[in-house]
Amino acid sequence: MCVGDESIDGNSPEHLTWIMNRAQERAKEFNISGVDFRLTQGIVESIIAAVASPDAIIAASCVLEALKLASMYVCLSFFATTVTIVF
Repeated sequence: MCVGDESIDGNSPEHLTWIMNRAQERAKEFNISGVDFRLTQGIVESIIAAVASPDAIIAASCVLEALKLASMYVCLSFFATTVTIVF
């Protein structure tokens, strides 16, 4: 999302006011009441938090899988050098 050429800053009062004004215009189209600055700020902050949590979970899962692969390689290398097959 952009305000003109700028990225939206959820902590900027100007950006939140711009978002609130657009939300109020949209709310009028659908007869929705109660859109105010505080509601807009709460929604913007919730969206940011909701995006960060899944990203952290996905990153942790990737690291876990990489560690599994690395430890499997170490175990296989250990057994390949210590086990002798006799025919």
